[in-house]
Amino acid sequence: MPTEQQAHYKQAMRDQWSTAAEAWGANHPKFAEMSKHVTAAIVVAADLKEGHHVLDLAGGTGEPSLTVARQILPEGTVICTDLVQPMLDAAQRNAKDEGLTNITFQQVDMEDIPFEDGRFDRITARFGIMFPPDTQLALSEIKRVLKPGGRVAFTVWAPIAENPSFTVINGPLMAAGLLKPPPPDAPTPFRFGEPGSLTAQLRQAGFNDVHEEVRDIEWAWPGTAEEQIAFNRATLTTTRNALDAAPPEVIEQIKAGMNKHKDGDRLNYGAKIYVVWAVK
Repeated sequence: MPTEQQAHYKQAMRDQWSTAAEAWGANHPKFAEMSKHVTAAIVVAADLKEGHHVLDLAGGTGEPSLTVARQILPEGTVICTDLVQPMLDAAQRNAKDEGLTNITFQQVDMEDIPFEDGRFDRITARFGIMFPPDTQLALSEIKRVLKPGGRVAFTVWAPIAENPSFTVINGPLMAAGLLKPPPPDAPTPFRFGEPGSLTAQLRQAGFNDVHEEVRDIEWAWPGTAEEQIAFNRATLTTTRNALDAAPPEVIEQIKAGMNKHKDGDRLNYGAKIYVVWAVK
């Protein structure tokens, strides 16, 4: 039974992603470009084969589902899922634009996956496993719907201090008292930033052959500092509220920090992630 706090976190996520879905959809090409190396990493970790049936959790506006769908043609299928329907609506439009017909879409809560036991050859979640309030419940559901011998693959963030695309915004806002650290138990993007923390959860859930690799990857926003600030304002409620309250000098400090990473027509931050995979 979920606690009151867990229920609060989940509802907050539903509200956040539903409100931001239109902006995520509009920025899908840019974010897909920015995150392409993460997508490539999870596809390799999943060890996809033609004909596999894949469940992609927290698929958002379509990645890595779209890339997975192309990898498993002609007989393979992928179900792209997300906690909120508006994100899936954007993903469906993106799949239609690409002419992909081996992908379907379904609203799914990772803590209550509505599929039969042992249905999928592979399960992926790119920057998604951090968000279910009850990690063990989510992993037990993931394991249940995975075939014996099937593989699950995740990517999660290393600590925020090693990911400048976050600190360049959050640092000035926190220094100005406009953004506060989340509660220690909150399901944040950096929930598994401690090395080995996600692998420990997978072993506790009964997965076998658990592997974790740290990767330094390219993570480049394909645009200007002003455009990235607008993207963050549109897609992250807490950040938007802080940015809206920030005095001009704080906004200029954020822009200056971003522009230190200027590389031609993009902001090339680099990022550190963990790529984790395991077998049932």
